[in-house]
Amino acid sequence: MVLIPDRLANTAIEILEFSLKHYEITTDECPVPPYSDQPDVVYDNDDDLLNYLEHRAEEEYQAYWRSVGASDAEMAALFYTTDEALIGLFVLEETLCLKPLENIVPKFGIQFGYMSGNEVPPRSAKEFIDITRRSELPRVIEGNVFG
Repeated sequence: MVLIPDRLANTAIEILEFSLKHYEITTDECPVPPYSDQPDVVYDNDDDLLNYLEHRAEEEYQAYWRSVGASDAEMAALFYTTDEALIGLFVLEETLCLKPLENIVPKFGIQFGYMSGNEVPPRSAKEFIDITRRSELPRVIEGNVFG
């Protein structure tokens, strides 16, 4: 998981392209708020959803994508938090874990990130940074990768 430096739609798209190469969102519809019986709006594509979330700094949302071609990651998820943060999660083969982390850090200016098992990301940037600092697994602290 990595703490992405901004919530810009272009950054989200670039990270998805970098991680998955070719991808598709895992759902046909993206309701806002998610899981609502009566959503305020329903997007039928991820570009519109990402643009909406870019301009709603305190909107909480989770979106998932799958790879549709050869890539290091099988799946990616973006978690938008209520404290204006964006967390990226990537499902990788265990043998590849450190290399993609080392590659994404300089390309996107990632300052914090950590490897994890099957767990839900924290709900805030502060909590994310706290977990990263305590982690003994491969991690990124202030832009430095520790393996």
